[in-house]
Amino acid sequence: DTTVPLKDLLWRKNFENRPLDTPEQKALLESDLKEEVAKIADPTVRSYYIQEMKDRLYFEVGQGARRKVQRGGEFQSRRARRPRPVRIYRREALPRGGRQDRDASRPAAA
Repeated sequence: DTTVPLKDLLWRKNFENRPLDTPEQKALLESDLKEEVAKIADPTVRSYYIQEMKDRLYFEVGQGARRKVQRGGEFQSRRARRPRPVRIYRREALPRGGRQDRDASRPAAA
């Protein structure tokens, strides 16, 4: 017994076997998805479904679809994608305590 998440069922119901060649067809898909998601009673759950459908529209139909073709990747939600690597640059070593010498930056007392 294979269970399919509701988000996938909604997407398949509205996306599969549907022409999406024109902006009007894409807009109709978006409108139909919004209508389906609006039926979800809980506002928090509904907001997550709205975001999920927006992400899928972007990555399957919108500008993200062109990027996906270039990368040859599958759809992944924002949270499922790997984070970008962070570059760490080395600074000059600071004196003990991690701060620059306070006395060196102050003018001499008169």
